[in-house]
Amino acid sequence: MDSYATAAQVYVAGLVFARVGAMVMLMPGIGDTSVPARVRLGFALLMSLLLTPLLQNTVPGVPTSVGGLWGQVIHEILIGLMIGSVLKLFFTAMSTAGEVISMQTTLSFAQTTNPSMGQSSTAVATFLSMLGLTLIMATDLHHLFIGAIVKSYDLFPFSAAVPVHDAATLAVRTVADSFSLGIQLAAPVIVFSLVFNLATGLIGRVMPSFQIF
Repeated sequence: MDSYATAAQVYVAGLVFARVGAMVMLMPGIGDTSVPARVRLGFALLMSLLLTPLLQNTVPGVPTSVGGLWGQVIHEILIGLMIGSVLKLFFTAMSTAGEVISMQTTLSFAQTTNPSMGQSSTAVATFLSMLGLTLIMATDLHHLFIGAIVKSYDLFPFSAAVPVHDAATLAVRTVADSFSLGIQLAAPVIVFSLVFNLATGLIGRVMPSFQIF
């Protein structure tokens, strides 16, 4: 056997890395901006090396033109970004719950850097985001993310077109479900805040009519 990789093997590895790298860049946890770029790159490269022998027979032949080659690479990147974005959007439920709780408890002035979102947010939102990520890692739910990378080649083969319409519909539905889940998580605080404000307003309204004696 030859000790070097053929052009077809390099082509397959490049396509796999294009999709896996795009998903890893947006995947919750390993894809956060707080994780060093070398760690993310190394994880994507390792996953690509593991998947390349399994997917070698499913990849079409090497394109004869540069345009066809770039088209296939862009195809894989778009699918990876689509799947990674859905995971990232669903994870924003914790940040939404934290923002709502902060507004209801007048703690929105306390700002800190949220590693999951890559920007400043309230301290409660950052805490809930880190708590959600810790629970994902502790309960091995991150294995489902890795499984999604592998199963994506069954749902979206190399020769299939990018489902743009379905991806847009799924993104809108994911944003709606994520916001709904965030509101449900913050519902006890919302109810308490509503009752507290009503009681405070009622006391302030009837206070002038109280008899001093």
